[in-house]
Amino acid sequence: FDDRAGFTDENMANVRDAVNDPFGPNRWWMSTDDPFQALATCREIVSAIDSGDPEGYECSLPVHMDGSCNGLQHYAALG
Repeated sequence: FDDRAGFTDENMANVRDAVNDPFGPNRWWMSTDDPFQALATCREIVSAIDSGDPEGYECSLPVHMDGSCNGLQHYAALG
């Protein structure tokens, strides 16, 4: 987690550029593994910081979960 926070701190100017002008000259977010997820995350980071209360900010990004090892799902599938 510290590496991710460090990356964000080092690239905060890029994060803000991506939000303010995503298709402008600084398109660094397009070179990420999942570009539109990166852009959505940039928007959330900027919104959280600009809210004045980043710790209290409620993020709207979905959290993907794998339920393949969920016993209740297997039980529900039986009947």
